[in-house]
Amino acid sequence: MRDVTVTLMNTPSVVVDGEKKVFPYRKVEGLFYYICVRKRITRDEAIGIFWVDCDETSARKNLRDALYHIKKIVGPDIISMDGNVFISLNPEQHIKVDVDAARENILENYKGEFMSFFYVKNCLEFENWMDDYRRELKEHYIKAVLKKAEQAIHAKDTSEAARYAGKLVEVFYLDESFYRRVLTFLMEEAEYSSAISLYQKFALSLKQDLEEEPEAETRALMDKILKLRKKIAEHPVKEQQVFMGRQKELYGIYESIQKHRVKGKDSGENFVLISGEAGVGKTALMGQLRTLLEEENHTIFSYCCCPSESDLYLKPWNDILSQVQEFCMKQRKELKASEYFANKDVTDYRIFATQYGIHLEDLIRAFCKDFGRSEIILFFDDIQWMDPSSIQLLNNTLFHLRDCPIFIVAASRLEVVKEIEDLRVSLMREALIKEVKLKRFTLEETRELIEVQAQELLGDPENLDKIYEYTDGNALFLTELLKTMKDNDGGMVPENPLTSRMVSIIQSRLMKLTEQEHTLLSVMSVFYHAVTIEDIQILYPEPELKIYDLLEHLLERQIIYEDVGTAAITYHFTHILIHNYVQSKISAGRKQIYHRQVAGYYEQKYKETGDITLMPELIYHFENANDMYKKYEYKLEYFKEFFSGTQEIYPAMSLSFTDKFFFPDLDSSENVLIPLAEEIRALPNRDQRYQELRMKVEYLIGRYDLSSGDYQYGLRNMNACIEAAKILKNSRYLMDSYLQMIYYAIQVYDLDMMKEYITYCSELLEEYQYSKSTPYTIQRLKALYYSKTEQFDKAEQILESLIPKLEKLQMDPSCQVGLIACYNYRGEICMKQGDCETAHTYISKALASSHASQPTAGLGMSYTNMGIILYRLDNYDKASEYFDKARGCFQNLSIQWGRAKEEAYSALLELKLGKSKSALARYKAACKYADKDYSPNTLLMLQTVYAQLQDLPGLEPQEPPRIPKQAK
Repeated sequence: MRDVTVTLMNTPSVVVDGEKKVFPYRKVEGLFYYICVRKRITRDEAIGIFWVDCDETSARKNLRDALYHIKKIVGPDIISMDGNVFISLNPEQHIKVDVDAARENILENYKGEFMSFFYVKNCLEFENWMDDYRRELKEHYIKAVLKKAEQAIHAKDTSEAARYAGKLVEVFYLDESFYRRVLTFLMEEAEYSSAISLYQKFALSLKQDLEEEPEAETRALMDKILKLRKKIAEHPVKEQQVFMGRQKELYGIYESIQKHRVKGKDSGENFVLISGEAGVGKTALMGQLRTLLEEENHTIFSYCCCPSESDLYLKPWNDILSQVQEFCMKQRKELKASEYFANKDVTDYRIFATQYGIHLEDLIRAFCKDFGRSEIILFFDDIQWMDPSSIQLLNNTLFHLRDCPIFIVAASRLEVVKEIEDLRVSLMREALIKEVKLKRFTLEETRELIEVQAQELLGDPENLDKIYEYTDGNALFLTELLKTMKDNDGGMVPENPLTSRMVSIIQSRLMKLTEQEHTLLSVMSVFYHAVTIEDIQILYPEPELKIYDLLEHLLERQIIYEDVGTAAITYHFTHILIHNYVQSKISAGRKQIYHRQVAGYYEQKYKETGDITLMPELIYHFENANDMYKKYEYKLEYFKEFFSGTQEIYPAMSLSFTDKFFFPDLDSSENVLIPLAEEIRALPNRDQRYQELRMKVEYLIGRYDLSSGDYQYGLRNMNACIEAAKILKNSRYLMDSYLQMIYYAIQVYDLDMMKEYITYCSELLEEYQYSKSTPYTIQRLKALYYSKTEQFDKAEQILESLIPKLEKLQMDPSCQVGLIACYNYRGEICMKQGDCETAHTYISKALASSHASQPTAGLGMSYTNMGIILYRLDNYDKASEYFDKARGCFQNLSIQWGRAKEEAYSALLELKLGKSKSALARYKAACKYADKDYSPNTLLMLQTVYAQLQDLPGLEPQEPPRIPKQAK
């Protein structure tokens, strides 16, 4: 069967089995293309399109002749005849027509106009059909591109908006209102180069095809873009590091002022409010804006409010009027501004404020009359500290003077001030306000800023993340930290990055807080994470409603923020440096007492619940309370639980958790256990608490060595732990150590040792109380022993008794892992007995249960067993899939146990599939892991693979390992 590819989008062509075909004349080619698009036509339809001028006999002869040529050139079965009426494109042939794909996804498959440059002489009907179809596809394409462009604009995606607009230029789409919309969007996003490129492309298209130029409105918009780009390029910000990334905001405000300058009160907004947290770059943005406006001869007056003057009546406006008077004196104009107010005997401030407002409006109108040729701009910074009367006067001025050429720009912090909220609502109602909210820099913007200001700091790849962690994208904090790092010869992030300017900003945020609010912040700073009401009440035992009152005020001041999670509502500092500053102001003695109280609370909670996720809390607070023994005690318990998932096949985990906040190197046991052991050995005392810590260290290191195949040191450490547990009468660690010895015995296939330690564990069960899962663990290990010694009836009897009990308790993670093990053991017995169908059922149950719990090596064992079953059932593709899953699971958990078995069977499967080189690679991997895995079945399988590899030419497999004497 031939492969036929028909291209109709752009210049048409036909390719058959990679060879481009040529038709004897255009009508034959046109007929074939028509059939490819229409799929099924009538003979009369074909004649009416291509031979309308011929008599019926000649037309039908011409049609037969054309169909003959099509079949001869493209393929004898490409066309099918349905009786004497219909002609169809044979659907059973491998023919690909690009128009079909274009109909389904026009954006991806529109490669040009339909059948470009194709012409059939004296065939008007065909020409009309081509034109109609070409127009239909093009309109469909334009509609799809327009939709994508609008979506990009809505999503603020400048690159996509420009890309789709460029596509429309290519198809000669001429709606200039659309291009102006895209150009305006690009201009507002400060993508001046993209805007200029799009305009030039559109203008060139108009010139070449229509000998015209863009509309006047479009040209005016382009002039505005060019002027704005030139202004920003000519006037870099004095402190570029603070201003970077604010071009969009700068343009938005500048454009509002220009709009008001041209349209006056008809423009709507005459006030811009820049809001953002302290240090985010509001003042720098206003400074850059002022620089731009001064170049255009605007008249500018400004005032910066400060907290010490927040109670001074109308102080900002008095200062503005003084500036106005000074300006008039320089211009030799008389404008008396302050005499009236200076001579007033103020008895009622409300009456005075009203009179003040009236006279202020009169003075401004008079000033605008004399100097209103350009816009008059008033700048007010930090209006969160403006007195209420001044804010009310600001509101009145904006309402009453909207017909004057006066525009006001103000900046305010995010903290809630009632008067400012009222101002915002009032002005929004009349559409007089434009609010610009400055956000912190993103990680990418921070990287770009560092590249400009201190590129050498990026030499260390970790610096970017550290800088961003400390500053969280706050412009001022970022600037100050970069200066400090540049002054530091090593370019390192300092331990205490707070500079005087940072401290000043933080102190201004904390001004006017009550003593209770300061106390509450101190309490919150004791914790390293977000806090709940429960956390706060440990150190601040006040009624919840009272605490919420304090929290709400701190929320209004933007010092903390609230996170409504699924479990509980938590409270965070808005910036880590505020947290660090507050914490640094607590005395060392008080801080230690705080940590001791919190540690005691969580220790009691842990003893009641056994919740392992409390361990990071205990470790952190005991360390800061300077109780090192407690710190190490819980650190060891934490590691014991955490590493059980990677060092045991079926770990009896109390619950699943993945928090690595404290220990980012937890993926490597050696990285944390060896240094921890050294720290504990360096402790000064040698009392019972020290001996308990040593016992736990011996256990952790012993388990790590045994799991990684270092049996000599592993056994030595585990035996040391057993002796210490006996002396200290610690039944828990004695049981855990015995279980580790059983796991070792399984690994090296020492069944006598396995039986011996199962007996020890059974004796401990009779003497001490253990968790409910421990007896089940001993029972299933006893069943495994009977299975390995081929006492299948005894093994099955235990498992059949255990499985129903564990199924009822599978919501308990420790019991669920035991259930997975029992399913696997039962499936393995069936495999040994040759019952693959029943084995498949049990291993499927094991996999289903494994997917609902924390991944362990047991999941890898289940995958391996399923792969073996499928291999024996001759389902090689599925078997390979499960062996790959097993290998991935073992690699992710850094587990060695069970890998030799998986690799050996994978090698056998590769041989079955005829992949000798791959089989050799799997065999070598199996031999490597079998050095520590003495399972006779696995070693026997390696012998089988070895024998088959030897029979293949060009391969030189190594001999498989043999069972060491001590393991026999």
